[in-house]
Amino acid sequence: MVEAFGRNPRVTGSRIGLCYTPGQGASDFDLLVGALLDPVGTRSATIGVTLRF
Repeated sequence: MVEAFGRNPRVTGSRIGLCYTPGQGASDFDLLVGALLDPVGTRSATIGVTLRF
């Protein structure tokens, strides 16, 4: 998974990660790491879970 995002028009960033869907696909587990393209070079890690019912 690759994603681009922005906080405002002058600060953008990108994330890359993995999406794991076990079994028949009732849930997804995501792990993303990324960075903002700003002077500080802010980095982040995101963990996500999606449940479908």
